[in-house]
Amino acid sequence: MNNIFLIIIIALLILFIMYCKKKHKKNEDFVADIFNEPILSHNVIESKIAQITIYKKEYDISEKLNRLVNHNHIEITNVQNFNLVDNGPDKLFYTDIISYNKNYKDKYDILTICTIPKVLLLFSRNDSDLTLTPLDDRVIRIAYLYEIDKEIIKNIIKSQKSFITFNKYEFIQIEIDDNGLIYTIEENLFNLFNYDIFVYFNTLTNPIFGELSKKNYRLVPYLDDIDKNILNISFPFYRKKIYTMSRLSSYERYDTSNTDTTEYKVSDFNDVNNIVYNSLHIDNLLMIKKQDVSTQRYSDDIMKDLHENYNIVLEHFNEYLKINYYLVKGQELRKIGDLKEDEFKFMDIAEDWSYEKQNEVQQIIEGFENNEKLFTITNLSDVIDMNYFNTAEIVSNTDVISYRVNTETIDNMPVKEGDEIFFSNKLGPFEANKKYYVEDVGNNYIILEDSIKIELENEEVNGNLIRLSITTINKYDLEINDSVYVLNYRKGLVVPRKDDEDDTEKLYILLEEIEEDNLGGEYITVKVQEGCDSSDNQLYNEKDLQIWDNPCLKNEDCPFYLKNKNYPNQRGGCNNGYCEFPVGLKRLGKRLYNQVINENNHPICGGCSTDDINCCERQENNINYNGPDYIFPDYI
Repeated sequence: MNNIFLIIIIALLILFIMYCKKKHKKNEDFVADIFNEPILSHNVIESKIAQITIYKKEYDISEKLNRLVNHNHIEITNVQNFNLVDNGPDKLFYTDIISYNKNYKDKYDILTICTIPKVLLLFSRNDSDLTLTPLDDRVIRIAYLYEIDKEIIKNIIKSQKSFITFNKYEFIQIEIDDNGLIYTIEENLFNLFNYDIFVYFNTLTNPIFGELSKKNYRLVPYLDDIDKNILNISFPFYRKKIYTMSRLSSYERYDTSNTDTTEYKVSDFNDVNNIVYNSLHIDNLLMIKKQDVSTQRYSDDIMKDLHENYNIVLEHFNEYLKINYYLVKGQELRKIGDLKEDEFKFMDIAEDWSYEKQNEVQQIIEGFENNEKLFTITNLSDVIDMNYFNTAEIVSNTDVISYRVNTETIDNMPVKEGDEIFFSNKLGPFEANKKYYVEDVGNNYIILEDSIKIELENEEVNGNLIRLSITTINKYDLEINDSVYVLNYRKGLVVPRKDDEDDTEKLYILLEEIEEDNLGGEYITVKVQEGCDSSDNQLYNEKDLQIWDNPCLKNEDCPFYLKNKNYPNQRGGCNNGYCEFPVGLKRLGKRLYNQVINENNHPICGGCSTDDINCCERQENNINYNGPDYIFPDYI
């Protein structure tokens, strides 16, 4: 009886299981039929993941940026005007740092600096350059594509030491026709309209550069006769790089899949057709409109997804060093009042990420006792290495001498920035028993400098001696026998001296001796340019003046000492008998300057355009300023 009862129970269980399976199958078929409907064929779950859109101008082209679309939920689209795009944390904008500093720094925050910069190149088919004399009756016709190009070239012209007036330059914007930009450049650039100079401001991956490179155009130098103080004001965030361009008509493009950019083949440096060319490199960035928290309509999940996408962008470019550089730069500019607190700001996620990255790298570096290398070149060194240094050429001879050496290795070891090279014998332009410092490493070349550029912290200058603080020593990694150039002073040598206070050895800078001035004063003959009006142009006449001048003995002897009261400073004082003047004023002597204000002689103040002659005068009575915000040499 019990067996029969058990059999019945088992049979019922089997029937129940069969019934459930049949019902489940019907449900599966039903669900499958539903999902086969076109309206439901999209992935509903994926549609909820946050999407980031990067907006850029059509002419801004970067291979590194384009590769971001390989990541899910990141797209790139062209737009003419950023202001027409709705606000939102899912929208990023791509531009260069000059445009950002001019138009967006108070309305947008920065997510990251991008890898590939823009470069400023000036193309010409003739012997045109930017230098003109007062008696030169030529007018230089300069063609450009976009308004930012015009602004940049005007600032470059203004920075030329030989600059007189903009009346000698004609700026023409190239109109793009239906045939396209490249066609317009080829047909019209120098043939139809006979322009003297064409301004190119873009990346080297832009097709326009590829077309220009095929032509037998020459590059116009613009950094040879430059007033670096005015340049620093116009471009506070620029980098100067040496660029080598082939002048051969055949210019073959190749794809470097393992690098960040598509490049162009350049023949060997020794080719007579090549040009060594100093150019400005301007970083690009991704920015985001400042957010109004009160109108935030995104959920926490969406914001979490957005932050994940932000991290993807940050890791993609991996420019934590540049981010940290601009963070410090921004702090310095705020300190002197040239940036407000809400201007030129990075997103919190960018700051946190960059600091974390830097700490990770620092921990790795600290594992090595000596990260920087000291190479020694002797008469027993490799013959090939010696030949590279023997044929090196001087590319800059201002306060610090710069040399270009056509190699990236010494004794088959790679050279990097921060390394030092010691010469036991004189070789080419390099002195014997002297160290030189690696400033930059490029493609098949290194740039050496004869001194380390330093800026004093709180050190006092006692004659020719400067006692170095621990802060300055650590900041520049200074050691005995280092050659240095002290900003606002001159070159010197790091030497040890016993301290009078505790009889211990300290590091000092021994400044170079300078020729004694005639302390009794003298009459000097100076040429000044006085403005006069002709029928339609402002002209400048040269005039000889006999002026009595003598050196300053104390800061109070100088006309601009403590005249900038907008931030704590000691600028405008006496330095080795010479008074310090604001940038833009022409020096006549040790204490005297040209007081005839015109286009090429006027003080430049913070918050002003470099060509605004009367800006400092207006700040005198401006409630937003505590008198004129004069900018002095070696501006940040």
